[in-house]
Amino acid sequence: MWWKLTRRIRPCEKLTVSSSALQKLLRACGIMAEDLASPPPAKRRCAEPEAGEEEPQTLVASRDEHNIDDDDDDDDASKPLIEPPEPVKFQRIKRKKCALLLSYNGQGYLGMQLNPGTKTIERDLLEALAKAEAFPDEMKLDLGKLQFQRCSRTDKGVSAARQVVSIKIRPEKRVIELANQYLPPQIRIMGLRRATKTFNSKTACSSRTYEYLLPTYAFAPYAWTTLDYRIDDSTREKVGRLLKMYEKSHNYHNFTSGKKYEEDSAMRHIISFTCDAPFLASRSSQPQILNSTTQEKREEEREGEREGENGKELQTSAKTKTESSEVENDAAKCGDEQNVKMEDGNAVEKSDSGADCGHMGKEESKQSAKKVEFMTLKVKGQSFMIHQIRKMVGLVIAIVRGFAPETTLIEAFQKGKVDIPRAPALGLLLENVSLSYQLVHNILV
Repeated sequence: MWWKLTRRIRPCEKLTVSSSALQKLLRACGIMAEDLASPPPAKRRCAEPEAGEEEPQTLVASRDEHNIDDDDDDDDASKPLIEPPEPVKFQRIKRKKCALLLSYNGQGYLGMQLNPGTKTIERDLLEALAKAEAFPDEMKLDLGKLQFQRCSRTDKGVSAARQVVSIKIRPEKRVIELANQYLPPQIRIMGLRRATKTFNSKTACSSRTYEYLLPTYAFAPYAWTTLDYRIDDSTREKVGRLLKMYEKSHNYHNFTSGKKYEEDSAMRHIISFTCDAPFLASRSSQPQILNSTTQEKREEEREGEREGENGKELQTSAKTKTESSEVENDAAKCGDEQNVKMEDGNAVEKSDSGADCGHMGKEESKQSAKKVEFMTLKVKGQSFMIHQIRKMVGLVIAIVRGFAPETTLIEAFQKGKVDIPRAPALGLLLENVSLSYQLVHNILV
């Protein structure tokens, strides 16, 4: 009806249309002229109140009284009675691909790689970075989202002086300082550099350099296994010659576990394997490199132990004989805990390890003031397998001490199975890694 049309026209609006146009508009809407003349129906009201009673209120209030439009009704109807809470807006962390330089002592850790339920270097590192807000906390176990990779996956008990990992974090110096506060004393982040988006520390690493630190009495015969042992030139030359046999490409399936001779991954290339000059060290002093003067002193000590050029051994005193017998008895009691064993369980260096254990146990207080001679073996290669370096060192020790012939090293590269002793992990250290320089920006954060 006509009042339905007119009530949608607000009072403030003025219409300026001609009569002919208005008639066409009304005919289009189906409104006849007689409908325009009829008044609108009256509002329905309740029954007339009796005398003394209040007039009841209308059921529907007029729109003019409240000054409400239809558009406002539609908006109010669409709104819920209870507005939902606004979603929590998390602060977005701008992360960039970076290269972290790490140093850690692997003693007490079950390796470098993250393994749920075990104590590893990566677990403590990622937890510390998450606390420092280097990335969201929910990403600390998702290596894929972090784009995490390491140059070398060190084994249980192996340490690292320079380990490089690639990770996508917030590249701020403040983050690294906070992470070092949350890290245990055995792990430290030494530096951070911005890297390219495609930087991967594992694939970008062209070579790894490991060092193995051991006392020189590890190469001594059984009778000379004491803390005051000094390696001679001939033994040192033999060690260097055996280490050089590892260089170039060989099949190292016998120097790891779970590898077969036919697998291509068993082939490894060793760039160099050398032994450095021995040095003296004690608990109360810094390591001292042997120079010409100390070399002469070592020759004098050797002359005191042997008589003449023929190498005739001097007669030992009764006290020395008693001490040697005590060492032998302690070696029998020491058991097989310190023995270097083959994979099939046969002991390889039972007498040496036992004498070492007994001597260190009883006479450590007497020898604490004396210096011990150490030597470093340095190996550089493209990549290494699990236990490979420790077995390479263990086989050289077994050959030098006379527990295996030199031909064993050649046979280990062949197809046949050879059981090789494994040196302890305590002396192994990741010394350096070589990276492609063009993948790392020259920007130090």
